[in-house]
Amino acid sequence: MKYFSILALLIIVFLMSACEKEVSVSPPDEPPPDGSVFIDSYPASFMIYMNGKYRIRNTPDSIKWLETGSYEILLRRDLFLDTVFTVDVVEGERTNIFIDISKNPRMLGNLSVVSEPEGAEIIINDSSTSIYTPYIFKKMLPGIYKVSLKYENHEDINFSINVKSNFTASYNAVMIDTTVWDYFNMGNSGLPAKVLTCLAIDDNDVKWIGSREGAVSFDGIAWNLQSPSNSELTHQIVTSIAVDSKNAKWITTIGGIGIASDMEVDSKWAKIDNGLSTDYYNKVFIKKAERDIYYFGTDLGLVIFAFDADPFTMSYTWRDVGNPLSSSITSIWNGTNGYLVGSSESGVAVSRDTWVVYNRLNSNIPGNTISAMYESNEGIWVGHLPGSGTSGGLSLYNNGRFDVFTLYIPGPVINTIFVDSRNIKWIGTDFGLFAFKTISNKVLINESNTGLPIKDVTGISEDSNGNIWFSTRDNGLYKLKKINKFVQ
Repeated sequence: MKYFSILALLIIVFLMSACEKEVSVSPPDEPPPDGSVFIDSYPASFMIYMNGKYRIRNTPDSIKWLETGSYEILLRRDLFLDTVFTVDVVEGERTNIFIDISKNPRMLGNLSVVSEPEGAEIIINDSSTSIYTPYIFKKMLPGIYKVSLKYENHEDINFSINVKSNFTASYNAVMIDTTVWDYFNMGNSGLPAKVLTCLAIDDNDVKWIGSREGAVSFDGIAWNLQSPSNSELTHQIVTSIAVDSKNAKWITTIGGIGIASDMEVDSKWAKIDNGLSTDYYNKVFIKKAERDIYYFGTDLGLVIFAFDADPFTMSYTWRDVGNPLSSSITSIWNGTNGYLVGSSESGVAVSRDTWVVYNRLNSNIPGNTISAMYESNEGIWVGHLPGSGTSGGLSLYNNGRFDVFTLYIPGPVINTIFVDSRNIKWIGTDFGLFAFKTISNKVLINESNTGLPIKDVTGISEDSNGNIWFSTRDNGLYKLKKINKFVQ
């Protein structure tokens, strides 16, 4: 028994000795580098890059655990040029860096503000500068600036502009003269439709505006949209409006005709009522007389609604007079200087005992697609749309002859023509509104000289005070109160 105890003791001692020999001790970990750099800037919030890598820090901030050495620092912020420099770091020390961006002229920018008219007060970030246009603000810190311009009898202009390092930001503004213009859109008025297609003004100075949502009336106070859902209007897409001698408004659509005897569309005509072959109307023209004559251009031809003096009839009747052209009738005029019908692609037909057709093959007209007609003292003005081999343009018909005129190069798309009580011609185009007494003195009225987004003019008319109103496809309704600002 004693023998076994001694043996067990010897085994334990041996094992302990063996374990002791296998233990190894690693040298202690070296402490991390403890150099650091603190970077601050004016202005603050620059992203800090070190040796090309963004350190997910913005000024002011520190970068720690750096070894002794030189490091490339890049400071970056929107609108500013990059700032690059080298910093030396020593372990056990903190290096402090402050960069005043404003002291470097290349980091600053300029702001040029110009207005028409000159002399508008400049307000920046809600504070008056006591400075007036035109002016260049120099050595500005880059940033987004809120700027306002104020001028008597003009609408304020408010805008934001980016000023960048080593760059001059420019803003040129045409201020809206409120003594010259009133304008109405869906944002600043009760105008209930965006896409406006035509315009007429009745004997009570009520404005009737065609749209793709229906017929809109505006009496100077209230706006009213009439559509098939709340009136006798036959379709919501209105193509033209004309006012007859009894102040009834005839409203053509792509689905029939609506008539407003006063302020409501209270009657209608459709092919089921008048026996015609179509309800697609492009244009209405009313020749005022003791008994008005109503002309309609349709997709199939020319239709007339007139008084039949036959003793057995003695009433207004509808008459389909056929199509003197081979395409849809888009424009009609019957006046002192002639009876003309325009088409969608076949030129112009002139009634001279029989119909005489003028097109690109047999005449000098600048296009076979006719968009508008209106009579002045000089003759009947005709708008031609661009087509194959032609840019379109404007012509004047008189005594069997078409004279062609250039409004602009490249030629604008003519949508509508109107001649006012002063014999001023108004041509509504995609470029804006042209106006002239004589075409050699024509002027283009658009955003560049009004501050208003005047383009794609679709309808023009005159009120009893001589003001010119016009509709646009997407930018609302306009009233020009001072004609002599543009046409003398």
